[in-house]
Amino acid sequence: MAAYSISDSLLKLATERMPVPEVILLRGCFASAMLLAIILRTGDTQPRVFARNPRVLVRALFEVLLIVTYVNAIRDLPLGEAVAVIQTTPIFMTAWAAIVWKERVSTGGWLAILAGFIGIMLIVKPSASGISLPMGLAIASSAAAAGRDLITRRISREVPSMMIAFTSVLASALAGLALSLTEEWLAPTAADLAVLAAAAAFVTIANYAIILAYRASDVSVVTPFRYASVLFSLILSFMIWGHIPDLLSWIGIPIVVAAGLYTLTGGNLFRSKQR
Repeated sequence: MAAYSISDSLLKLATERMPVPEVILLRGCFASAMLLAIILRTGDTQPRVFARNPRVLVRALFEVLLIVTYVNAIRDLPLGEAVAVIQTTPIFMTAWAAIVWKERVSTGGWLAILAGFIGIMLIVKPSASGISLPMGLAIASSAAAAGRDLITRRISREVPSMMIAFTSVLASALAGLALSLTEEWLAPTAADLAVLAAAAAFVTIANYAIILAYRASDVSVVTPFRYASVLFSLILSFMIWGHIPDLLSWIGIPIVVAAGLYTLTGGNLFRSKQR
């Protein structure tokens, strides 16, 4: 989670000088090269298994939606608040599983969903004219992350995790390339490339570490640690940009974290049963 937060901070720094599509493209290229090197090193490709699982491509589409909305959001928002909003992903997942997949959710689970959305509103602080575009993008990125994680649950375990990750970052790079055709290209400096290469390295480390963690323990044990990224992001946001959340955000952030933790550990998401 610390590595994810550092990667996000570097992405936000990059967007201060470069267009978002170019940032997505370059980070995607660096991350794809790093993951490809790992895959070739381990020999864990299994192309036939990969071809039999089209859900991997659906997951990549959700990843594209996530990265495009999220990078645009953190460009204009304080990092801590943006990360707190995206941590509502388990709440979106639980609501989707209950409404669409007809999975059982307890009364406490529904109360956690309600509390989570109240927490979002405290962070987002909608005005009479509605929700600001950056906050709307942050919420959209959370919904996209929920779709990505839900489809991941339905991908066969025989598909290598690194191949799934590689497909997603490659799709993100291609999306950045397509979007960059609509904006003026800014020649990156050596410093720009170093920042984006570091962002790619940290997100690759984070992905690899989380795979190892999930394989070494139960999902219900590992997943709550995702909320550590909120703390890391708040600290980095203060250290780099000097940002301190306002009172409503300080109230909303722990509500979101508590609701998400209850959703994850209360048996509503990972232990639910079909009706």
